[in-house]
Parts: sequence; C-alpha cells; structure tokens
Amino acid sequence: MKWLTSGPLPCPVSERRFDLRDWLVILVFLLFAAFYFMARLQRSLPAPLVWGDSANIASFAAALDYPQNFQGDALLHDLDNIRIYSTIQIPLIRLFYRWVDDYGLSFLLLLGPTVFLQLTGFYLLGRAIFTSRYWALLFSLASAIPTTVVLQEFWGIVDNPLPRFTFQALLPFVMALFWVWRERPLRWPLVMMLAGLLVYIHPVSTPAWIAAFWLGCVLYLPGHWRGWQKAAWLVSLGAAALLVMLPFIYNYLTYHESGQTANNALLLQVLYEQFPENLLNPPAAIAELLRDSMDSGLMLFGLTGFLVLWWLKAGERQELILTLVWLGGVLMVSVAVPMLERIVERIFNLSPFETELLRGIRYFHFFMILYAMWGLSELWRKARHRYLAYGIAVLGLLPLVVFALPNLDRLYRYIDWKPLIACWTTGKPICPAENDFYSLIQAIRQQTPEDGRFYYSPSAYDTASLPLRYLTLRSLVYSYKDRGLLAYSNTADLEQWYQTMTEASSYKSDKIWLRRDPVGLRRFLDRLGTDYLIVNFPVIPERAKDFGANIVYQNESFTLLHLIR
Repeated sequence: MKWLTSGPLPCPVSERRFDLRDWLVILVFLLFAAFYFMARLQRSLPAPLVWGDSANIASFAAALDYPQNFQGDALLHDLDNIRIYSTIQIPLIRLFYRWVDDYGLSFLLLLGPTVFLQLTGFYLLGRAIFTSRYWALLFSLASAIPTTVVLQEFWGIVDNPLPRFTFQALLPFVMALFWVWRERPLRWPLVMMLAGLLVYIHPVSTPAWIAAFWLGCVLYLPGHWRGWQKAAWLVSLGAAALLVMLPFIYNYLTYHESGQTANNALLLQVLYEQFPENLLNPPAAIAELLRDSMDSGLMLFGLTGFLVLWWLKAGERQELILTLVWLGGVLMVSVAVPMLERIVERIFNLSPFETELLRGIRYFHFFMILYAMWGLSELWRKARHRYLAYGIAVLGLLPLVVFALPNLDRLYRYIDWKPLIACWTTGKPICPAENDFYSLIQAIRQQTPEDGRFYYSPSAYDTASLPLRYLTLRSLVYSYKDRGLLAYSNTADLEQWYQTMTEASSYKSDKIWLRRDPVGLRRFLDRLGTDYLIVNFPVIPERAKDFGANIVYQNESFTLLHLIR
C-alpha cells in the first residue's frame, strides 16, 4: 500500500535516547502517585482503613508483633496458620509501624510507591518495545485503568497496595530488562534471579513468569552454541531463579497442609462453595475470560493489533514471537498445570495442593493491551504521510477511552479528589474527621481488655470485622475471610470455621438473629467463647439485659455489648 512504507523506518535518535522529556513524564507520574496516596488517605481518615486481603495482611503484621493479644482469635491464635503467607509487605508494615503506630497507615504507605512504579514501569517497557514516548505513555495509561478480571481478580491501579498489584507494578521492569538484554545471554541469569525474587512479592504470579522468561531465553540462545552448551545454560538459568526462591519454597512446604487431609470432602466443599467460581475449573475460567474480553472490546483491539503486527513485521517477527512465547509460558503454568493437578487429585482422591496458579490468566489482559498499542504504534511508525501519522496517533486514544468507559465508577471511586481539594482549600494537607466507626474503635481500645474476644459480622459473608484486628489489636472469634488461609494451613480449624459460618448464615443479618432468636444467638456466641458483641444498629438497654449483656458503648451506627456470664 502506498500510504505505508514497504519496510521499517529507522527510529529517530531523539526517540531512542532517554532524555529530559522522559524525566518530565516520570515526574508527572511521581506527582500523580503522591496525589493518589493523599486522596486515598483522606478518604479513610481518621482511621486509615483497608479491607479484604489488605486487612488480612495488616492483621498478620499486628499478630506477629503482638501475639499475646490474639490468643483467642479464630485464625491468629496459632501463628503457624499464617506463616505460609511470607511476602515482603508484612516486614515492611511492621517496620513502618514503628514510626506511625498504625497498621492500616503502615500498609497504605506502600500505595504511593506502587502507583508510581506501575506507571513508570509500563512506560519504560513501552519505550523499550515501541521506541516512542507517545505510544509508551498511552501504553502506561491503558495498563493503569482499573479493570475487574475473572476469579475476582483485577488489573490496573487500585486503592490498596495488594501483593498482586505490587507484582504487577514491578513486572514491567524485569520485562524491559529482558527485552534490552534478549541478545546478551550472559546477563540472563540476573533477569531470572530478579524474576525469582518476585516470589516474595506475589507467589501466585511468579511461577508463570519464570516459565515465560525461561522460554524466552530458549528463543534467543546463540545459534553457534552446541546443543550441550544450550542445555547447560538453560539448566543454569532455571537454577538461578530457583536459588533465590529456596527460602520461600522451604517456608511454603513447611506450613502447607497438602495431600490427604482428615476431611478432604469438607475442604473441597469449602473451595467450591466459598472461593471464586471456577477456581477449580480451568476450562470454565478460560471461557469466562474470553467471553468478558470479547464483551469489553479488549479481545477485538488485541487481536487486531496482533494481526497488524504480523502483517507489518513480515521478515522481522522474532520480537513479536517473543511476546507469544511469554504468553505461552504464562498460560502453560496458569492453565495447563492446574488442569493436570485437578486430574491427578481426582484420580488419587487428594486435596488440592494449590488452587491459585489459575489466577495468572489475568495477565492475558496485559498482552491484549500490549498488542493493541503495539499494532497502532507500528502503523504510525510506517505511515508515509504526516497527516496519516497524526490520524493514527489520535486513533491510539480510542483503546484508552474504550477501556476506561466501563470502569468510570471505579476510576471515580479510586481517584475521588474532591474531598482532598476541599481540605487543601482550608490550608491543611489532610483533614481528619470523626465518624461512628472510629469512635467505636476508640471505645474498644479504651474500655475493653487486650485479651477480649469479639464477634462482629453483619452477615456470615461480611468482612467488615477485619479492621478490628489491626486497629484495636483484639481477637475475632469469626471472620469470613479466614477461610483462605485455613484451607491451606489448618484444615482442622477450617472445619470449625465452616461450622461457625454455616450457623451464622442461618440468618441474613445479626439484627434479624437478635430479634427472632436471641437465645440461639447467645448460645452461638457462648460456643465461640465471645466476650463482646458488636452490632451495626442501636440496642435498647432492656433488650441488652434480656440478652444477658451490658451496653459498653453506643452511637448512632454501632453498639458494643459485653456478654455477662
């Protein structure tokens, strides 16, 4: 076609060099990350709140520092229940706690650096692949859009520095190094060791990417090497990654309950009922991923970009093939290995050794964004006419808009800048404000003993109680979220958890339970050894006495009851 060059255009030297313009982009990323952190902090003050997995991680750090406070906790009474979770976030939180005296804030301090690394890492990877600042910037922004993926996973920037988010932020740096050094095999051991070290960030994602990088090395082995040299070097590369992972592997095998458990049927029931749908069904998860990718337009943009690249790069496809090899390595570990595991477990009636590798299919999202932006950048680079190049550059904004539109609510929730700006107009950096939950936290700290055992779960499937662990350093007799760790580390405690969850789920809420069956609720709490009950509604003194409890503290949203024995 006359409007495109027949061969690749030489990349201008100004685009290849890293200069002041790149540093200005990175400076903008730094300022945005700082603003993002401040907005997130303002949103949750006066108590820096994190929920779900983030609350679990903050609680693990608290339990390791104050084990004596959690002797009555359903999960943390035995620290062996959580030692399988040995990521770098926990020691960092414990370190920051010495300075800020708050485990929630200690965890959130990781958010700003993670956002900055995410934006910068994908920009640098884009610079390495596209050799264009403009397309690298679009690639970074497209990769940052928060998106829900199958198995309750996400992609992009979120509001908590979860391990998978931190891994996602660090991954492009390792990818960029491999890309730059792909023809320098003596530097590959460093790449493999860096990839292995990521196991201390997010263990679930690491095996897939080690396989991807290792297979990428196979593609670029020097042609003049003999067969035994190639084999020896590949073994050495695998050993380099394994070497740095050994402490983690030893810890994982030490505290992981695997094989045949005392109640294999119960474990499978919990995994099927209470974990994300299709977690034990790789084909169904893949089908859902492909269906969602088609519905969102991601698949259309990604495959179109790939086909454009295959066409334009005829005769020079090795770089494109490298990305396919990476994708193949990720899918091999994230799909093929779990499928084989499920078959072996059914044949020998074994408990699942792991169920999390399948979550690595979320990286399919990354590859589709990569191909979409790469295809457009290649069209732009080969355009003969200036206005055609301008048109392609504008067209590059289309994937960005299409990816962002379905996630506007999430974007607004994560980057809710209005409260922070309103605070700044008063001349203050942050503006703490009292709220009922924080007042409850203060009452628990001041009016209950450190060894008190608490029950708070508006419903059996709610995780609202988790902040009590890291904010008050008190024990919870039940949390729905505990199932995740107990399924791998302590199936005996998992049986107790399942019994508690089943009984609690008999009623949709504690309010209904207390009104309809106060005797049954009291019997349930006594079986758990509960000292204090928290409910998210007011309780009149007469009802509290009939229930055999005293009101310790009450506000418009919460009531703290001490159970009399």
